[in-house]
Order: sequence, then C-alpha cells, then structure tokens
Amino acid sequence: DADYSHYRLHFFEDSQYVPSIGKKTKAELTMRKPYLLTLLSLIENSHPNKDNKWVIFVDKISSGKALLEVITDNGISAAYFDAKTKKPPKAWKKVLTDETFDESVLIATPVIDCGINLQDPAIKNIAILCTERTTFMQLIGRKRLAPDEIIHLWVWAPPSTYFKNMSKRIVSHLELAEDLNDARKHWPSHSYKYADDVRRLW
Repeated sequence: DADYSHYRLHFFEDSQYVPSIGKKTKAELTMRKPYLLTLLSLIENSHPNKDNKWVIFVDKISSGKALLEVITDNGISAAYFDAKTKKPPKAWKKVLTDETFDESVLIATPVIDCGINLQDPAIKNIAILCTERTTFMQLIGRKRLAPDEIIHLWVWAPPSTYFKNMSKRIVSHLELAEDLNDARKHWPSHSYKYADDVRRLW
C-alpha cells in the first residue's frame, strides 16, 4: 500500500476574481479559467527555483500550454510535455535519462503517468488537475520518494456544477450507447459501425 505520510495535502478552489484583460491571446483567454488563476497564484507565491520545483499535471493540453506561456512570461523557467509536444526537447531527454529536470516548473498531461519516474529531491510541490481516480494515483506515483521527503500535494477541488455537468454527459453517453445497441439488433449488418461509435464515446 502507498505511504501517504510523505504528503501534505492542500485543496485549492476556483478563484473568485477573474481579471479583465485587454490583449486577448489564446493563452490569456485560457488562463481566465478560475482554477488556473488560483494555481498560477500559488506557484508565483511559492517562488519556484532550482531548489523548490513544481510538477503540474493538467487535464487539458490547452491548459498546459497556457500555463507554460504565462509562467515563462513571468520569468520562471518551465518545461511542458504532452503526447506530441516536448518543450524543450532536452528537458524530455533529461527526464528519461536522469529522472530529473533543470527547470523550476514541469507541466505535463498524463502522458507521463506510466513508465516515467522523477527522482529529483528538489521537487517540493505537485499539483494535479485530473479528477479521475486511477489517473490521479498513477500521477502521484511518478515521483519516487526518499524516506525523509515531504511533498506538498495541491489538488483542485472543483465546484459542484463541474460534477453535475459531468454526470449529465455520462448519462447522455449511456443513453446513446443503449440506443446504438438496440439499433444493432434491428440492423445487424451495421453492428461494426455501431460498435465503433460506442468506442469513440470513451
């Protein structure tokens, strides 16, 4: 079983203040999401550096790229990884070979949830924006811990509307899957197409 004594758990909620912006770049528009504003504030206030590093796991590529742009614009060194993008490439190579990174902040999608380890003792903070339990546990496990290490684990606490909207989408998917299954009984020649439609839902 996992030993959670190494972690200091912190929940962060959506920011109540979304600033008005003039120049509306794609990153700036994405950063208007309240939870990203809160996370950005937490990062900046912690003054990340080579001895106080952050690892941030995002659930969306757009969020990760927006965070990268805003963080680096504020003078903080950062790297970003998703399935297609490794920026800068040398940072990805260092993670693979040395299980560490030179930047103060590493931002990644769950692309590194399996097979990639981080053994950098300078990592003091891990933030996770994913809400799916299995993914969450795999992401925590990417950081290999020494016996005396303490990690501040920052977890987004979504508003109730987030889960209400999620439940509506799940119900809609289940209803469509049921409709497709019924259709397959009446039109068996189309069963392969319907099966593909169901798989695409998930």
